[in-house]
Amino acid sequence: MDEERSITVQVRRDVEADPTTYEVAIESGMSVFNVLEKIRNELDPTLAFLISCRIGKCDICLIKVNGKTRWSCTEPPSDGMVLEPLDRYEVLKDLAIDWERRTPGTARKEMAGATTETGE
Repeated sequence: MDEERSITVQVRRDVEADPTTYEVAIESGMSVFNVLEKIRNELDPTLAFLISCRIGKCDICLIKVNGKTRWSCTEPPSDGMVLEPLDRYEVLKDLAIDWERRTPGTARKEMAGATTETGE
């Protein structure tokens, strides 16, 4: 059986507020997406994020992890990580964004298999 350990996770739910901090028990093999599910299911049922394919193919679960755009379904969690919604999209709630509403002047750029936003 995998050994559990506890990590601290910060979720920036509002750009004008301090991040919400959670202590989450994780097991090896979990992804950031699994951590978000655990937070929503066990600690905070109001946390909003988009459900994804869970295999890193659909881009729906893209979020910022420690300031870098990552697939939450394939990114391993780390202690002290900060999770934020992608820049340049309208935030519906918490980490859930509206993929149809981008800020004017942004361009999509493919890097290392993940879609990222640039100000080009």
